[in-house]
Amino acid sequence: MSSRTTRKRAVVVGNGVAGLAAARALGASGRVAVTLVGPGLPYDRPPLSKRALERGAVPWLADAEALVADGIEHRDGTVGDLDLDRRVVRVDGADGRTAALPYDALVWATGLAPWRPPVPGIELAHDPQTASGMLALHEALADGPQRVAVLGAGLVGCETAGTLARLGHAVELVDRARRPLDRIGGEVAAVVASTLRLAGVGLHLGAPIVRIERCGSGHAVHVGDAVLEVDLVVCAAGATSTLPPALADDRGVARVDGRLAVPGHPDVHVIGDLAEFEHPRHGRIRIPHWDHAKASGAHAAQAILGEALPPYARDPYWFSDIAGLRIQVVGHLTAATRLVEDGDLLVGAGRDGHPVAVVLLDAPARLRDARALLATV
Repeated sequence: MSSRTTRKRAVVVGNGVAGLAAARALGASGRVAVTLVGPGLPYDRPPLSKRALERGAVPWLADAEALVADGIEHRDGTVGDLDLDRRVVRVDGADGRTAALPYDALVWATGLAPWRPPVPGIELAHDPQTASGMLALHEALADGPQRVAVLGAGLVGCETAGTLARLGHAVELVDRARRPLDRIGGEVAAVVASTLRLAGVGLHLGAPIVRIERCGSGHAVHVGDAVLEVDLVVCAAGATSTLPPALADDRGVARVDGRLAVPGHPDVHVIGDLAEFEHPRHGRIRIPHWDHAKASGAHAAQAILGEALPPYARDPYWFSDIAGLRIQVVGHLTAATRLVEDGDLLVGAGRDGHPVAVVLLDAPARLRDARALLATV
């Protein structure tokens, strides 16, 4: 019997940062035959609204030769069915063929998918959150400055609006929320709103998007009682879970254990945006960001390889660049009941009054100080 047939078979579903981190660690061990499933080559999702849009190039993480060198077999396609009892995934290939892949260990790392609101005419909007969508938008913008409506004032929407404004386009940011980054709110929302206005972005907030329709060579976006006439519409209205029902709770999230395995299925691991793990201080949390994606991929690989591991614990961290403003958040911001200014830091206090998060606004040199502040609690 060959050495390949005696090795454990691992299938990694999802070709972003988390999936590739897991696949590389497994491939490097030489002890696992690893197959990475995903549409096209691995690429970095988060920068699509910023650096990739500026450059007009997909941020690839690896090419075909690099995957082979890393000991990874790549299947270009998506998973059409998951059979947990038989330990088989069905891959619908980009070439139109279907294959059944048996596994000894499964890693699910498909992350979040762009969400489109149920607005009449939403199909006319560009989507910058996929490789093909970003390239199509970049091509549409190639003829020079244009009028652009960006739908959604969350992180991706604000980043996209700020980037397009910096590139010289006339941008209108639209959302039914009354302020940008409304989920964060408070001082951060006010600073972001001011930053976007200074960058030339028009803010149309607090009114629903009624419909989008063609208007001459462009589009008309009906927002409340107003009509915005633009050349292009970009949808950045949010994201939705890609977890199959067999692995998800009613929120579309996987509640994983310290090995990032799904309870009842010790050889099935969920990593990245869709994994909710037990944090020693904050309880069960989810971190939809690059830093956690890479770390959780490596942790799941170590668990599959049988290494002795402490339970997975990653302190929340994320950053965003909006029209030249760098926002960094350390800790569990959603657990903060209020934000208090501490010099150039905003400290989020929990219900017990102790710091649970720190927000840095254009203060990257204070990141170590922010981490130290939370570590002393």
